[in-house]
Amino acid sequence: AGWCSWYHFYTNVQEKDIRANLEEARRLQEQLPLSFIQIDDGFEARVGDWLDFSPGFPMGVSPLAQEISSAGFTPGLWLAPFIVDRRSQLAKQQPNWLLRGRFNLPVNAGFLWNHFATALDLTIPEALDYACQVVKTAVNEWNFPYLKLDFLYAGALPGKRSVIHKTRAQILRTS
Repeated sequence: AGWCSWYHFYTNVQEKDIRANLEEARRLQEQLPLSFIQIDDGFEARVGDWLDFSPGFPMGVSPLAQEISSAGFTPGLWLAPFIVDRRSQLAKQQPNWLLRGRFNLPVNAGFLWNHFATALDLTIPEALDYACQVVKTAVNEWNFPYLKLDFLYAGALPGKRSVIHKTRAQILRTS
């Protein structure tokens, strides 16, 4: 059992909110035995810009992982490494990494957060490397042993990929 920022703060979370709830979880630990504290969506600059942080997390999330761990909980972090907000820096700087559909437009990966998201083309080595780097960074550098990986279906959406001889399932399995 654990606490997740999503259900109270949605995307309007800041590091001060995590700290305040961590302190309450620590105070109530005997009555409310939680094992993890998870930072959900809202820490990143935009979905897709996972290595850049929103203004509410000026120091990033690594210090919070340390505080959560020191308080006796497992630090958790939400990530959706295969989807991209079309307004993100990633979409602007690496448009060739986006999975394309009809008329060579980025595919629709869902109407999320009041905007249409798109997906990475995981057959592009650099795009897959980026998604892997995000996960490795969260675990190895930011020290989050618990990851909630979301929207993974985006890795298997229909579209025009740089590699055409693999099925969508094969692409998802190798990602």
